[in-house]
Amino acid sequence: MPATSYIPTTTIAVTRPADVPSYSTSAMSGALGWTYAEVVINTSTNQRVISTGADSVNGESPLYLGSGKGGIYDGTTVVSTSNSLTLNVVNKVSSTWGSSLEACANGGTVATGVFDGSMGACTNLVFNGNAKTQIVRNVYIGTRQLSASEQQAITR
Repeated sequence: MPATSYIPTTTIAVTRPADVPSYSTSAMSGALGWTYAEVVINTSTNQRVISTGADSVNGESPLYLGSGKGGIYDGTTVVSTSNSLTLNVVNKVSSTWGSSLEACANGGTVATGVFDGSMGACTNLVFNGNAKTQIVRNVYIGTRQLSASEQQAITR
């Protein structure tokens, strides 16, 4: 879907802003969970694919892309995948939080970091696709921490 789309009118052309889909996560805990998505990116610039609220710049991000890697950001710590993402092809990225922060991409080694104990309110997840993310598809969200082997399996 393009970033904006034409709205037909009877007098002047109007362009509306891009859709920002969100998902209510009232059953989800900010202390425990996981995300998975398939993404196609065309730049290695930092961006949040999934955020825990309307603030897609400063809030926590269960699925974060930065410096050409996948990752997770809990508001205190960023954990980036050990392997880089490939531009203009489908990359499988997962993250999980609970006893630690972990991130994995394309079946690589799971990177681990210290979790500050909260992924934010986690009452609403906002999907922040933009011109840097050409495709975000097959998004999955769960309410437990995945093991390293589970993350590697779902990102192969």
